[in-house]
Amino acid sequence: MLFDASFFNMAAPSFPDLDFYVIGAGRAAEALDKRPNIIVLPETPFEETLGYIQHAAFGVAPYRDADTPRYLLDTSLKLRQFAFFGKPAVCPDFAAGGDAGRFAYKPGDAASIAAAVTGALANTTPISVDLPDWSEVVDRLLYPERFPEHRLEQQSDKPVTAIYRTEVLPLSETFVRDQALALQRWRPVLIGERAIDKLPLEGLEARTCHTGPATFAERIIGAALRRFDLPSPGVLKIARAVKPKLIHAHFGFDGVEAWPIAKRLGAPLLVTLHGSDITTHMKWFAEGRAGRRWKRYPLRLQRLAKAQRVGFVAVSGPIRDAALAVGIPSDRVTVCHIGIDVDRFVPAGETAGKRAPVILFVGRLVEKKGATLLVKAFAKVREALPEARLIIAGDGPQRAEIEAMAPAGVALPGAVSQDRVRALMAEARVFCLPSITAKSGDKEGLPLVLLEAQASGVPVVTSASGGTTEGMEDGKTGFAFAEGDVETMARHLIAILSDDEMADRFGQAARAFIVRAHDRKLCTKRLEDVYDRLSAGKSILDTSPSS
Repeated sequence: MLFDASFFNMAAPSFPDLDFYVIGAGRAAEALDKRPNIIVLPETPFEETLGYIQHAAFGVAPYRDADTPRYLLDTSLKLRQFAFFGKPAVCPDFAAGGDAGRFAYKPGDAASIAAAVTGALANTTPISVDLPDWSEVVDRLLYPERFPEHRLEQQSDKPVTAIYRTEVLPLSETFVRDQALALQRWRPVLIGERAIDKLPLEGLEARTCHTGPATFAERIIGAALRRFDLPSPGVLKIARAVKPKLIHAHFGFDGVEAWPIAKRLGAPLLVTLHGSDITTHMKWFAEGRAGRRWKRYPLRLQRLAKAQRVGFVAVSGPIRDAALAVGIPSDRVTVCHIGIDVDRFVPAGETAGKRAPVILFVGRLVEKKGATLLVKAFAKVREALPEARLIIAGDGPQRAEIEAMAPAGVALPGAVSQDRVRALMAEARVFCLPSITAKSGDKEGLPLVLLEAQASGVPVVTSASGGTTEGMEDGKTGFAFAEGDVETMARHLIAILSDDEMADRFGQAARAFIVRAHDRKLCTKRLEDVYDRLSAGKSILDTSPSS
């Protein structure tokens, strides 16, 4: 197949205000006229070409003297790249194939070349990127029954929300799965870059591009796409097949990843802000202290906050405050608690006041969870109540430090399943979560384990950090104390461990509070109201139920 230098030699003088970039044509570029608006570049690494495609008005696949199959074989990758970037393509008439995104010219005909370029420049039709690969073309011809049209529409008449996570789904993200399962009026489909096969997803449809660890090539391409705020072609194809009415990304980190996809589809984007994604100092990210990948996160988040048809949900009031502090407009962010399954977490065994003096902590052993402070407070508790015990269920970088400083009476079973958590809550007299603000600024959003303990009839002692106090009633379901106040923490723990009547009263009130304020069914109904309003182009702050 021959490179068609005549295309550029005819188009360039007709459009003197356009710059025509020719990349990697090799010696064939010697046939190009020497004109200021024909810029010849050598063979360029893939990731460096992305910027040129992103900012181009259209792409050109300039070949001549080829039969259609050979042309498509040699140029399909180029046409796919242009389409993935939403760019129209100018190509020879024998290869247009009736595609609305391709503008045909007759090789060697200056008038038709000018018409094709003019058409591409004036194009306003969205470019389809749902292009099958060759194996799929063959399968569609030989096995059409494998590709029934409108598969999703046949399964449900509910609007689809594509729930985006880069990794589907980490073991710790039961809240993403459980919230999706609780949707009633919307149909959830999990989409993402990579299936990591961690969290069971029974009852949910999930679609991803890859499995297992990312290859070196995938990491390079991913970094290039993020640099130019471009969508992952694979996830974009999945999203187009899902046909979502709305895309819902969890964490700001994935919100900025999902936005290029939502923008390309013309779908609204809702981003749930959980904690570290918005409370961590933006300077921490910009300096690369959270990893090189996230150095541009503050800039990308600022752009996202100004984009049209984008809304934010904060899991607590303090998280909303943090969002406002980094510049997200107040009319773009509302509070919507995630809630818990109050039918799964229920009081079991004896009431709290009749239990042994057992303190329970469940969480990752990281700085913001404050487990080291709890160990210090427990040493004081043991002085007053030698029979007291502390169970620290979880794992993380602070485990060795905690093991070294732990006094007698401390057990560290490591990370445990949700079933084991419920069993531990049936034994605990009090649950303690002494969270603090980490050096990075990271703080709690609204820890669900605090809600789960109270739903199980267990009083709580927690620090007034982040959104924790929205998840309890101080003096009614337990006690709150100032961040880092070990003395007050110990005093509150001793009070509940020593007073049977108080433990029972707090435990009963805790259950009633969670059922009233944090039942996942009620919280998810509010989320669906937000879905309705954002998808209808209305303010997410007005969450009156849709008619």
